Amino acid sequence: MPRYAKVEPFELWENFLPNGSKEIFKEKDFIALDSMSISDEEVRYLRKYRTVNCPVCNDELHFRFGHVKSKTGEEVNSCWFHKKNGKENCHSSEGVSHAMIKSFVFQKMTERGYRVYEEKKYKFGGRSVRADVAVIEE
Repeated sequence: MPRYAKVEPFELWENFLPNGSKEIFKEKDFIALDSMSISDEEVRYLRKYRTVNCPVCNDELHFRFGHVKSKTGEEVNSCWFHKKNGKENCHSSEGVSHAMIKSFVFQKMTERGYRVYEEKKYKFGGRSVRADVAVIEE
């Protein structure tokens, strides 16, 4: 479940989304929304007046109120979820800018004909490592 979401900037957004942060990617502004800091009031405003999107795939996201258990068993704020396609982990808890750059690199390498993987695990030097984006040459 994604931790971050984005919304298009609008006039006086700071008044309605005080926990949002303005970010820029490819010369385009957006408001980043972190599920760990967004308030219930902000979520209600978004549900009523704005469309919230995934920063990676741009699909519409919704917020699940309440708490969920983390992998360690502790209760944490709920997360955004993809409304239509059921993707569970489009970009997980990484930052919006990081997720968008990773998506950009993935897209460009795929366009060039490479076999590309996200979050690929490898054995390297006796250790298990995970690459954000792995390009496989044959």
